[in-house]
Amino acid sequence: MDVTPLSLGIEVEDGVMHVMLPRNTTIPTKIQKVYRSREDNQTSVRFSVYEGERTRISDNNLLGTFNLHGIPPAPCGVAKFPTYFDISADGILTVFAENKESGSKNTITIKNNIGRLSSSEIKRLVREAEKYKLDDEKHRKKVELRNTFETYAFKMRSMVYLSGGTLSLDDQEKVENAVYKATQWLSNNEVGKTDEINGRMKALQNVWDPIISKLYQQGDTDSSPSSSTDAPKFQKILRSLGFF
Repeated sequence: MDVTPLSLGIEVEDGVMHVMLPRNTTIPTKIQKVYRSREDNQTSVRFSVYEGERTRISDNNLLGTFNLHGIPPAPCGVAKFPTYFDISADGILTVFAENKESGSKNTITIKNNIGRLSSSEIKRLVREAEKYKLDDEKHRKKVELRNTFETYAFKMRSMVYLSGGTLSLDDQEKVENAVYKATQWLSNNEVGKTDEINGRMKALQNVWDPIISKLYQQGDTDSSPSSSTDAPKFQKILRSLGFF
């Protein structure tokens, strides 16, 4: 039974290898994950494919890169990029990504005898991964927490962009101010401390949760034409952005 000798994954502009196929995955196999834009008005995105067992991309082996272009400008987190890893029984890896809204798509094929590590190099990486396991896990959790905070903030802003007047002007201003403070902090802090990120995440939720609760209550109890139309629309937007 053939398996992947090292984990395979991608980096999407955050310095971390996101594992798509863990080490010792039986091949052939195929997997899909969906990534989202990480910047406002992002019209292109770079995908870097790695093999290795470490958290930081600098500690893994780069196999290749490719780009998607022509993505329609939109707020951060709105554009989606379904990404596929397909590895054959011969160990040939094909990575494919697309943006369905624009029709943009691209792919890269990585053969198992070009740019891949030797058996001794694979063993070295596995040993290093075990040696630095705790440090890597600590860094991964901090980056994941920061990414969660960043994604939450940009989803809030995307909701305002997509709501089309569903929110009151007062609530809209509250969201925009809270998101502005969050994005300013993110711009000035590469990773940040766990406690500080948690505190800033809580501050966003304190703004966001009452607004969600109020609109849901309006949808359940208010029989006016405006609320009966707006609340379901708002709920649909929330679901589309992955809040629920």
